[in-house]
Amino acid sequence: SEGDAPRHLRRRARSHSLAGTWRRTAEKASSGRSRRSRRRGWALIEARDPHAATSTVKYLETHVYHAKRFEMGAVGGGWTVAIRRRDRGCRAAARSWSTHCVAWDATFERCFEVSAVADGVYETRGGPVVARRAPDGSTWLTSHPRTPLVGRAVAVNRFRLEGPEAARIVEQAVASPRDIVADDDGVDVFAPPGRGRDVWHALVMAGAPPPGLAERRPI
Repeated sequence: SEGDAPRHLRRRARSHSLAGTWRRTAEKASSGRSRRSRRRGWALIEARDPHAATSTVKYLETHVYHAKRFEMGAVGGGWTVAIRRRDRGCRAAARSWSTHCVAWDATFERCFEVSAVADGVYETRGGPVVARRAPDGSTWLTSHPRTPLVGRAVAVNRFRLEGPEAARIVEQAVASPRDIVADDDGVDVFAPPGRGRDVWHALVMAGAPPPGLAERRPI
């Protein structure tokens, strides 16, 4: 048997071959970066920029956080978002929603900046669009990615918090009040490109558990 044969006569794995080792090294050198390097969190977001108009597949800046804890799925516009949390269900999300606070990354719901319009709900061909006025006087229009709307798209991260403790969580986690827009149902927190992950971690660490898209629909 192989175990009884002398060491120099035993079979070896294909990876032991010097020719195979040279081939893998040459392929890695030709590609420029290893697979491990291409799969790092910052590299994934950079390759699928959520704020680039030319990106067909878009990852949120919080994608790495959600991919570790949620079942991910695709929605309209090429976005990949959190669908269902692996360690919590709809009942836990509803309890947090009614007694405390929940937060989710709503960047995939496109934002448009317009002026000279009043707050309210506007009907478009794709459904209702809600307009909220920011403290500095500008107005943010939010809509579903499939909703056709004419306007200037804003490259910005948007996080939505709802629940009795939403205002307290935002006040504790967000340092700049000008990035906060409150309404009767909750609070929107805006962050510039590149700062979404830091703001998101601050909100979660302040005590806002995130639900998935499927867990928000029944509530």
